[in-house]
Amino acid sequence: MPNESIFFARDLEYQETTIYEQTYPAFRFRDIFPVNNTGGEFITQISWRTFDRSGVAKVLSDYATDWPSVNLSARKEYAPVKKVGDSAKFSAQEVGAAQQNGVQLESKLLMEMRRAYEEKLDRIASAGDPSGLLGWNTNPYIPVATPTTSAGTGDDTWPNKTPDEILADVTLMMQAVIANTQGSHGSGAMVLILSPSRASYLRTARLSNTTGTLISFVRDAFPNLTIVEWQRMATATPAGGQRASMFEASPDVAEFREPSPFRILPLEKLPGGEVYQYLGRGFVGGLIVSKPLACVHLDGI
Repeated sequence: MPNESIFFARDLEYQETTIYEQTYPAFRFRDIFPVNNTGGEFITQISWRTFDRSGVAKVLSDYATDWPSVNLSARKEYAPVKKVGDSAKFSAQEVGAAQQNGVQLESKLLMEMRRAYEEKLDRIASAGDPSGLLGWNTNPYIPVATPTTSAGTGDDTWPNKTPDEILADVTLMMQAVIANTQGSHGSGAMVLILSPSRASYLRTARLSNTTGTLISFVRDAFPNLTIVEWQRMATATPAGGQRASMFEASPDVAEFREPSPFRILPLEKLPGGEVYQYLGRGFVGGLIVSKPLACVHLDGI
């Protein structure tokens, strides 16, 4: 057991029954990306194919022999599947002390194990992991657009821009997806990911000569667009700055792979005393982007 017990001796004194929990930023990756749980816990890697096509038809003369050919090429990609886990240890004495304080220690520890797992997956979904797992904000194939130029002091971040200029940035992202995919993406259900601070500009800023907020105008102009907040976007650029992202919300474009969801193994008693342990683990393949051109980042907002 660690030198520092979860419940100190003074916790046996009377105290308020309300438990004041530490608050954490919301782990939003499951709300943003489709999650794929197929595969099971025994697979070691995930593979997918990225297709590219070339060639276009032409007008032919009679007896022509120069018929143009079309080609379809495929590139096979791989991602490892890694085990992600944590544990919780406690003694019989700690359980008894906790009960006198009205705390169900085992339940609290099990919830903390799940929270720690979700936090790790949220980090992986954003930045990947050195073990080889892929992340949204570290994917090298997603195009990165440049924000529109501000008419202000030369600072192109959203706090320095007018609502019209921010609207131009959102429009630029939508047009980038359409242009990069030659119109095959961009008309479906789209997602705009922003940090909470940048989303607040959409909620509060008012367009010039109107009484409506910018977010209401964006929703009217792009009815297929859903705006979601993710704290990871506040430091998502390589330099640690603000980033906005847009993508078509389809598993064919991007999805988080979790072949085996989090499971807590049966309680075990550790040798040498009255100390017990829970182990919990899931198997994860990271954030896989199959069609990066249907996505776009906008850095420096």
